[in-house]
Amino acid sequence: MRLSLERLVLGISAIAVTVACGGDDFSTQTGAGGTSGSSGAGAGGGTTGGSSAGGASGSAGLGGSSAGVGGSGAVAGGAAGTGATAGAGGASGSAGSAGCALDDDFDDPSTDVCWDVVNGAAVTYDHGVSSPGQLTVEQEPNNPWFNSDEGFGYFKLGGLNGNFVIQTHVTASSLENPAAPLNGAAQFTGAGLMIRNPDAANGPQNYMLSIGRGLNEIGVRYQATIAGASQGMQQNVNYNSVLLRMCRIGQSISLYYREVNDETWQEATTYMSTPPLPDSVAVGLVTYQFAMNDRFMRASFDHFRGRTGLTLRSQCTDSLDP
Repeated sequence: MRLSLERLVLGISAIAVTVACGGDDFSTQTGAGGTSGSSGAGAGGGTTGGSSAGGASGSAGLGGSSAGVGGSGAVAGGAAGTGATAGAGGASGSAGSAGCALDDDFDDPSTDVCWDVVNGAAVTYDHGVSSPGQLTVEQEPNNPWFNSDEGFGYFKLGGLNGNFVIQTHVTASSLENPAAPLNGAAQFTGAGLMIRNPDAANGPQNYMLSIGRGLNEIGVRYQATIAGASQGMQQNVNYNSVLLRMCRIGQSISLYYREVNDETWQEATTYMSTPPLPDSVAVGLVTYQFAMNDRFMRASFDHFRGRTGLTLRSQCTDSLDP
């Protein structure tokens, strides 16, 4: 393997992209008491991930003295609310609706609403419609994630707080022939993961891990952008389909990759975030292409997964299988 380095500094602040944080509280309330032959309405559920979770409504049975208890709202992370047992003589409440889960296998196009799109005009993307189980992105030229420039981003609504790990499986292919890797003309073009603070004082603070082509080679690229200045490196590999991980423990951001059939994670690098990142950061998927006039890349992501509440760096490579 060869290690390549490029560095470019440009003091222009990038456009800040605000990602709202979703709530993580849930509550239950009791439906109003029903009389014989009438129903009591259950209470509304709490919110999670920015989406309302409906509470359950209970109805009184014939001759019942009170209505059923409303179901709880969805818990943080998107699990569905559940109906509670009815009051004396009443029927059970129905389940509340689910919020936005952290994991997404892109097999349900309706979960597109759980993502915040940055620079959507820079690509043509498809969330599981034409290819169920995949987020596919066809990259337009002149849209890099570099210095003050921002490429395409697909970030989870609400971001993540504290310590966490995120993962994707991505394939960077030729647009003309998706069965083939990127061709030699597609320089500094790729797709992968990003952790960012779009509201940093001197411009967005981005950490990126991707697979693509740079310096005439296919490689895993890792890059930090601080105050409008990017520093990136590339580890050349002989494959274009890869599992990528980014793990935050405190102010350290560790980057890992491995070939799909390899069980061993390779550590690309660990960044110490300077300036310190806030507790809540944006996380998601990105694609990019530097200044060229032709379209070259089709990126396919077949999942996005994550875990929160980590306490040790050794947990960064634990299994994230469903």
